[in-house]
Amino acid sequence: MTLLIVVAAVALCLLDSSRADQSSWRLTKRKLCPGGYTDGMEVTKGRYVYHCTNGKLRPKGCITQDGKQLSLWETFAVSGYQLMCALDKNNILYFKYVGCVVNGTVYYSRDTWADRSFWYICKPIGETLVMEVGGCVYHDQRYQLGEEFPKGDFFFQCYRKANGATAIRPVACLHKGQRYSIGDTFEEDKFWYACTIEAGRAVKKCVGCMHDHQRLMDGDRYFVDNAIYQCTVRKDHSNHQLVGCVQKDQNRVIERRLGCQWIDGVPPHRFLRKCSQNDDNVLLQTISCFYQVGEGSYSISPGCFRIIGDKGIACVSRNGEPAIEEFPSNDLYKAYYKGVRPC
Repeated sequence: MTLLIVVAAVALCLLDSSRADQSSWRLTKRKLCPGGYTDGMEVTKGRYVYHCTNGKLRPKGCITQDGKQLSLWETFAVSGYQLMCALDKNNILYFKYVGCVVNGTVYYSRDTWADRSFWYICKPIGETLVMEVGGCVYHDQRYQLGEEFPKGDFFFQCYRKANGATAIRPVACLHKGQRYSIGDTFEEDKFWYACTIEAGRAVKKCVGCMHDHQRLMDGDRYFVDNAIYQCTVRKDHSNHQLVGCVQKDQNRVIERRLGCQWIDGVPPHRFLRKCSQNDDNVLLQTISCFYQVGEGSYSISPGCFRIIGDKGIACVSRNGEPAIEEFPSNDLYKAYYKGVRPC
């Protein structure tokens, strides 16, 4: 009987020991996290840190590029942006873009700032942020890409180049309140102009002259009565230059330059003429009259007469044109009456 009681007690002890071992094994198995990590261990996977708790890897923090460990929801700056060690809606660790960092100042999503030439925006693109040029700045005024603004006598446009850079370019001229695009032309007083680009700058360039509602180019000429004018366009000035006289010879029109002399008329009456300038106009001067006799000729100055044979020969002006008048040498009062004098 005593032996039976001892055997039963030993069996009970063995059963309790087996149950304790099974309980300890189950507890140990329950505390292991995926990957075999034990409860309480800190686990680093890539740039994320987890804590093994009751068999689960729970998010704890992140690691920056330079190896610094961050707590959950802690922020840091890198490459011009502020990032946060955060959890997404599925409780997964990730680096969340919080803002853009410029000269130590943080600008959050859709915030804007400016320097002297351009303004910028911290622009959200998907899960990230990007610093972009939003437009241009002139006199503290912000302009969108594609927007035009006046600057002095010209219009400029804020635009984006093919390489993605932002710049300001001239697109039009402003003249007396009117806008003229690059390539347009306009007229004013005695000249006409083009709005054009030279050396990358917009200019209002004189192209030619205006006469009788017609556009003339540099070098073109026109007549006003007996005067010849030439359109002259130079870099620093433009003008309607008086260049000559019009000689009308029957049905012909001959252009004579200022200072030019020529022989006009038909024998026996010939005339030496000169194109001279008289203030802003021209003067067709008669330098001398020639009275031809046989193979020779006599020169007579304007306004006087000479006795040639039995005739008095006078060089006079008739209706603005030179003429030779003859009268008997014994009737000189006719010469004096016409206002001519002896040469």
